[in-house]
Amino acid sequence: MHETPGSAKCVVDGRQLAYQRRRPPPTEPASEVASLAFFHGVLRNADIFAPLTAPLGTRYDLWLLDHRGHGSSDRAERYLVVDFTADAVRWLRECVARPVVLYGHSLGAMVAAGVAAQCPDLVRGCVLEDPPFRTLGPHIGATNFHSYFAQITELLKTPYSVPQLAAGLAEIRIVDPRGGPEIRLGDTRDPVSLRYQAAALNKIDPRVLEPLVGGQWMQGYDEPAIFAAIRCPVLLLQADASLGGMLVNEDVVEFRKHVADVSLVRMPGVGHMMHWHKTQEIANLVFGFVESLR
Repeated sequence: MHETPGSAKCVVDGRQLAYQRRRPPPTEPASEVASLAFFHGVLRNADIFAPLTAPLGTRYDLWLLDHRGHGSSDRAERYLVVDFTADAVRWLRECVARPVVLYGHSLGAMVAAGVAAQCPDLVRGCVLEDPPFRTLGPHIGATNFHSYFAQITELLKTPYSVPQLAAGLAEIRIVDPRGGPEIRLGDTRDPVSLRYQAAALNKIDPRVLEPLVGGQWMQGYDEPAIFAAIRCPVLLLQADASLGGMLVNEDVVEFRKHVADVSLVRMPGVGHMMHWHKTQEIANLVFGFVESLR
């Protein structure tokens, strides 16, 4: 492992996984400081959590991973959810090597659930922000997310600058296969959001989306078995489906059927990027949840 201030590399199966570590000011003994590990969503990287790391970093020891094919991590041959999960398990055991509270957004929430199931000795609690369990599974073709990710896949086939990518993102047409209205992405997101997303896309392996668009992304990810193996308390955050939220009510019911200790917080009027739209509110929830585990 090669470490520089704030950033590091961890070798897993011959590939380097990049991560960041942000330590709080030394106001109390290190043994008393809780550690939080963050897993980002598909097409993003660890920097997506910057709004949360500012308020949480003053109190907690933060670890933030770039998934394979994202950010500064090496590319790989496969990009299934189980592959991201396997990397995260190895990273937690070999590089973090201490008890943590996991925070996962979107894909990262599914990864966090998988890690919690496999590492009950190291996971004290889990915050799952709008996990898209069945939404992005084998039936993704029946959702408007399919057209969105399919067009990004095409966009990534040609190298572009950040401004060019942002312009391309703005022209993406999201098509509802159920007959809903076609939506231009640039009409729903501001220019800065598009530019930020373009910057993250410039650090992506273009093959990352192939299994997702093809409906194979969830192969090997056994949701009932994973849920049943989670032993820690869970804070489950559900966004508004009408604004792009991906956690459907059927998955909430299934999750609560298997996991004994679940605190569910639904946030009407808030889209999938919950920690960006309601940063302070999410930070407050995380703080209360983590402190309850002490």
